[in-house]
Amino acid sequence: MLMAFLVVSLGITAQHAAKRAPQGSPMRTMKQAAELFEQQRRNCKDIITAKKLAEMKATQKAEETGDWETLINEDFSLMTAGTEDVPDGTMMPGETFGLLPDELFHTPDWYGIGVYQAGGNIALNYPGFGGVLNTPLMNMEGRIRIKLRVKSINTTRLFLVSIAAGGYDNPYDPTSSGQMNTYQFSPEDGWQDVEVYVVNPYTGSDCFVQVNAGTRGNGGLVIDYITVERDMDYLSTPVGLGATAFKEDGFTASWSKPYGAESYLVTLYEKKTVGTDNFTSE
Repeated sequence: MLMAFLVVSLGITAQHAAKRAPQGSPMRTMKQAAELFEQQRRNCKDIITAKKLAEMKATQKAEETGDWETLINEDFSLMTAGTEDVPDGTMMPGETFGLLPDELFHTPDWYGIGVYQAGGNIALNYPGFGGVLNTPLMNMEGRIRIKLRVKSINTTRLFLVSIAAGGYDNPYDPTSSGQMNTYQFSPEDGWQDVEVYVVNPYTGSDCFVQVNAGTRGNGGLVIDYITVERDMDYLSTPVGLGATAFKEDGFTASWSKPYGAESYLVTLYEKKTVGTDNFTSE
């Protein structure tokens, strides 16, 4: 049995947890994406190069065995035009962000800008900028593992890998962790395998994974595959949404539903004033 644990406090007032509002205005053009990327880059204190990635893998403990549910598994094998070193010349979807052609993916509703076919791979290669690729929208609550194989072409390329919520027009970080997964690879580094782990408490179905190579530069980023998985053994803590409908003999308590929970253990406690002599104790 997968059980989630929740403590409900009975107080004088009950407030619903505030939903974090999306930040910023919708990104429409590659220039806007590059400007946002530059703002994010300034806040990044740790850029992972190919050398550092190798050091990290050498010191990492073996990942725990467990059940991982596959949410996305795309190998871009339908993108046959061009090659991995010289991508096709037709940019998708156009000069602004938009949905990408469904017939080039094994699952529909991919979204981005500056996208090209690259001989069984996908390239983010908008001239002078790079590009942005977003997975289809879905629920990504829980402990998420993002795996992708990438390489830079033409010049050193900086890019971000992140999870976002709020849909494509108003994306924001649902984890509130400020985790920046920033990588910088050079053409001589060749193919690099990247793994990103993130705990996402957000329960909505408007989440997506973004690969953002929207830096200013003439080089592109080529992606061989993207896999997104959810740890089926991980249970997040329910978020209390307050208590309502108070009566003499009861009330209604609400909380978010963590992915995978089959039951909940609810602990109640009551506040009571037991003294008023120059102080109040509860």
